[in-house]
Amino acid sequence: MSTYEQVRQFVDKYAVRLGSILILLCVAAAVASVRFESLENILIRQRVYEILIIALLLDVTWRLVDLQSVPPLRLMKDQSEAMPVLLQHVKEKQPKTVKMFEYSTNTIGDLLREVRANQAEIKLLAFDPDASPISDLQERLIRQGLDLLDSLILQDYSKVEIRLYSTPASLRGRRIGNLLNVGWYTYFYHEGAPDLVGAQNPMILIDAANTSEGAALADMFERAFDEAWEKGRPYTLRSRHGVDSSDR
Repeated sequence: MSTYEQVRQFVDKYAVRLGSILILLCVAAAVASVRFESLENILIRQRVYEILIIALLLDVTWRLVDLQSVPPLRLMKDQSEAMPVLLQHVKEKQPKTVKMFEYSTNTIGDLLREVRANQAEIKLLAFDPDASPISDLQERLIRQGLDLLDSLILQDYSKVEIRLYSTPASLRGRRIGNLLNVGWYTYFYHEGAPDLVGAQNPMILIDAANTSEGAALADMFERAFDEAWEKGRPYTLRSRHGVDSSDR
């Protein structure tokens, strides 16, 4: 976890507590000044009331701005409906870190381009095409997606780390700053051959920091992501070090 993420999580965790402390200080100062006239004079002379009220207003304003920029909870019918919200969030909030849990990477090109334009650090998980995908078609799609990252989308981009996981695809999602986008892969048979759906399934958009529901989903996502990340096989883009594809 980066320093930015650690600081951000600390602020998110203690923001409510800070606001409560400010309110208690305002009330305590008002009550104490009623009983002690000398204290009231000191508070007025030192402009303590004004400082506390301004701090409280800043805290409330910060919360409102943050809540407006991150959807508290939205259910999208599929990825095509969710993607414009993700792109707008990256443009407005300019997150410094992004985690992406994918199967192939064929449907996230626009999002990766926007994240790259923002110079964010990317941790990207994709399914390992050497780990027996469920069909030849899926294997080709995964390899095509990785080649596209290499040749166009992430070419010569140093702030990306990619790993390939081999467990069956289940959870899919992205953690973009405080915005969490999660969905699922479902399996079916098409003309007798196994296949899976991801981008066509419903997806959830939720504030991962300022809601208890979002915090619970974020915890699930982080645990699943970290598990796959630790066991994943590092994948090096050819354009990064000029290695041949046979070296990977």
